Amino acid sequence: MRPLQSRTPVQLVWISLASNALIALCFGMLFILSLRVPEGLRLSYLQKLPWIVFLVLGITGDILAQSALRKGVANERWPESLLVAPRKLAEHSVFSILGWSLIVASFALLVFSRGQRLAGFYFFLAPQMGLNRVRMSLRSPNKVADNSGLSYPAKPLQSDHWGVPPSPFSN
Repeated sequence: MRPLQSRTPVQLVWISLASNALIALCFGMLFILSLRVPEGLRLSYLQKLPWIVFLVLGITGDILAQSALRKGVANERWPESLLVAPRKLAEHSVFSILGWSLIVASFALLVFSRGQRLAGFYFFLAPQMGLNRVRMSLRSPNKVADNSGLSYPAKPLQSDHWGVPPSPFSN
């Protein structure tokens, strides 16, 4: 059995959030290191290597936790009572405001740095993307395929006049 398959949904959400925090930390450190380098020079690989290793570890942890969470929800491994708390937390309005503010901050940094500091862009964007993936993983399978929020079942379009040229307007 895989180690993450035996975890509860709350534990998987925390693993995913910790992995995303590690990803954001790595991008933040790469951004700070790039600010300390004079214009026209580059960071050496030895300066980047530890942060890239931690970045890969964070991405791997996030992928594994998200996969286990998504499969567990889809296979209905856990009762609904275990999924209520993480779903309620993930759908809280504070996280929506935080997500949008992180998107704005990432694009503001990209514009003001004139595209030179991409690590700073991902420093703000990575946590928002991780939060969005957690939200998508926690959705129930029947909620994903609803009729775009319609309260009635949508009927397919039918017509007795398919292929007939339109008639001119008359008064």
